[in-house]
Amino acid sequence: MFSSKHIIEENLALRPLSIKDAGEVFLLVEKNREHLAQYLYWVNKVVDVNSTEQYIKARIESELPKATWFAIEVNNKLCGIFGVKSVSSDFIAEVGYWLCSSVQGKGVMSQIVRYINTQLKQQNVKVIEFRCLEENKSSIRVAQNAGASLVKVEPNAMKINQQLQSLLFYHVTL
Repeated sequence: MFSSKHIIEENLALRPLSIKDAGEVFLLVEKNREHLAQYLYWVNKVVDVNSTEQYIKARIESELPKATWFAIEVNNKLCGIFGVKSVSSDFIAEVGYWLCSSVQGKGVMSQIVRYINTQLKQQNVKVIEFRCLEENKSSIRVAQNAGASLVKVEPNAMKINQQLQSLLFYHVTL
């Protein structure tokens, strides 16, 4: 779907995620582990560069329809990952993402979502789906800022840090 680097703003870009990013991604996860582990099931499985390579490989080699994964760069430094996790046969695109703490709260993800929404609309996608754990207020805010509305709640969907959390489904129509 998106095979090249995309400049969103002067200091913000998306580029295809690669196995070559494993070392840098691992360092980001290490530095942000405590925060990321509150919301992302895979964080505790990323324990070294080899497991980070497996994390990346599982995403970039996903067999889900139209799955596309990006490294997020701010000032030419990798600072997170954004993915179009899949596009369903009824043209609903599920997105997922994470950012290191140093760039959170600066509108980075909102800018990316606006850009991706435009790109996906050109691909005939009708709805963007955000799935957020109930405690992930930042991700919920990103979805709401994109104009998404809560459409479904899956109670006690995931156990993170010994606590069951509901999974919230937000949709924005393009």
